[in-house]
Parts: sequence; C-alpha cells; structure tokens
Amino acid sequence: MKNINRRNFIKKTSLSAAGLAAATTFPFTGSAQDTRPKSALYMGGFAAQKLETVRIAVIGVGARGPAHLQFAASLPGTEIVAICDLYEDLATKWAAVVTEMGKGQRHQNIATYYGDEAKWKLMLEEVRPDMVFIATNWANHAPMAIEVMNKGAHAFVEVPLAISIEELWKIVDTSEKTRKHCMMMENVNYGRDELLFLNMCRQ
Repeated sequence: MKNINRRNFIKKTSLSAAGLAAATTFPFTGSAQDTRPKSALYMGGFAAQKLETVRIAVIGVGARGPAHLQFAASLPGTEIVAICDLYEDLATKWAAVVTEMGKGQRHQNIATYYGDEAKWKLMLEEVRPDMVFIATNWANHAPMAIEVMNKGAHAFVEVPLAISIEELWKIVDTSEKTRKHCMMMENVNYGRDELLFLNMCRQ
C-alpha cells in the first residue's frame, strides 16, 4: 500500500464520513416532512405536567440498565416501582440492590417481571409508571418507546433510538399525539441524561 500515511488516512475517512452523514440525514429533510399530519404539534418547547415524585420503571438490567437504575434511584423525588428483564436473577438482583438503597424510605415495593419477552407490556399495564428506562436490544427500542408513550409514560431510551427512518417518524408522531417526552440517552453520560430527563418531568 503505497503513499498511505496517517494524514492521508484521516483525510480520506473524514470525507467518507461526511458523505455518509449527508446521505443519512437527507431523508429527514425530504418528502417525509411534507407528509406530516396537519395535527402534528412540535414537542421542542413542551413542558409536561409537573410530578412531585417520578415513578420509574426499567426494562433491561443486563448491561447499561443497572447504571441508569442506580443513578435514578439515588436522586430525590424518584421512586423505582418496577424492573423487567428476561432473566429472573437479574430482575430480582437489581430490585434488591435498589431496595437497599432506599433505606426503608423509598423503593420498597418494586415489582419484578421476567421470563417472557412480553412481560414488559404487562408491567406497563399493571404498574402504570410515569417514566420508563429502556435498555434492551436495539430492535426493541422503538417499539417499546412507542408503547410506553401510548401507555401514558415518558420514554428514556438507550442508543440507538430506532433502526429505521420509519420508526423514528413513528416515535415523533406518538410523542406529539400522546404529549409524552421521548429522549435518547448518550453512551458516556450516565447522570447528566437522567437529570435532564427528570427535570422535564418536574417543570
């Protein structure tokens, strides 16, 4: 490979990345926006009804979920009400950890759901949380966020928020229809993202 050095490599890959970014963002500025329903209401400046205590549920405590769970549980004005995971040992383990964090004052009645891929839907029906953390496999992020908002809760989703343009527009449509926030979390910002999202619920 002749004439390949670090500077040339960075230059070429930067140009490729810029081209890919332009191609990726093009659908957002094209015809999709022209077909938005007339009833669509922009959520950028929307303030949800203030919650004195934010009742939080978590779906997925195998990888990133536990960090979000523990940080949210440490904040004043929060109550962890449910944890859902495919595996019983993970759901019960983290329920016990958070119960201990509550020191007998908070997080004492955490419902656990496990053993079936649809248990998160039962959790939403039975517990009716105000806000749900979603830290599952990528393919489930958008469907779960949409269902969470349809069930009356704000959705807080690990990256990526969705895996298709169609899913992203469904999320936008659902947020505008239900007047519920939906936020994508960043990989390295445990703490900052939770505070930002909880503040949305306390305005």
